[in-house]
Amino acid sequence: MIKNKNNSSRDGAEACLKAIRKMEYMSELPDSDFEGERVRMVSTLTTAAGPLTPYLAGFIATLAEYIDLNLGSNPKAGNWRPEAVMTSEEIETRRALTKALF
Repeated sequence: MIKNKNNSSRDGAEACLKAIRKMEYMSELPDSDFEGERVRMVSTLTTAAGPLTPYLAGFIATLAEYIDLNLGSNPKAGNWRPEAVMTSEEIETRRALTKALF
């Protein structure tokens, strides 16, 4: 969980979620160029992240490859709303609802 979340951190989370959804869409298109697809997936996520240090570029590129690797076996992110994009109030509300349901 991100401590001291603010609008900027939520903006970054929204940009990441948008990139993940774009990656999902790309993975559904017929493409026999698996290496090219992987390059496009990595580029989508690293570009969405903005200017990166070499360390963070490697970190995010690895995360992008992992997402690409797992896209076919996991639920889609279309309706997913990660806590990183929520306000503190939204998180509290969702957690209370989850606790009440389970």
